[in-house]
Parts: sequence; structure tokens; C-alpha cells
Amino acid sequence: MALTPGGVDQDLPRLGHHRIRRPMFPFDPGMPDPDLTARLVAPANRPLTGPEE
Repeated sequence: MALTPGGVDQDLPRLGHHRIRRPMFPFDPGMPDPDLTARLVAPANRPLTGPEE
């Protein structure tokens, strides 16, 4: 029932995301495996410094 269309649809590729950085897993199935290594980010009370933050 969770994969039926509606307000809580969990079939993410079917939702049609357009304004995201590509490639993004799982929307682009032909992409290479994503880098899943952990990285440290600044605390919420400090300004962001990196290009992807």
C-alpha cells in the first residue's frame, strides 16, 4: 500500500523531481555508486564554509 500514488507515495522516482542537482541517487539509476563516507559539518550556530554546504 505504501507504493500507491497519493500524499505518502514512497516510489521516489515516480514523483518527478526536477530542481535537484544531478546525478542524484536513486533518481538516476545509471549513476556510479555514491560516496557514502562520513564528513563533518559546521554546527548550526556557525556559518557554512564549504562549496556544497
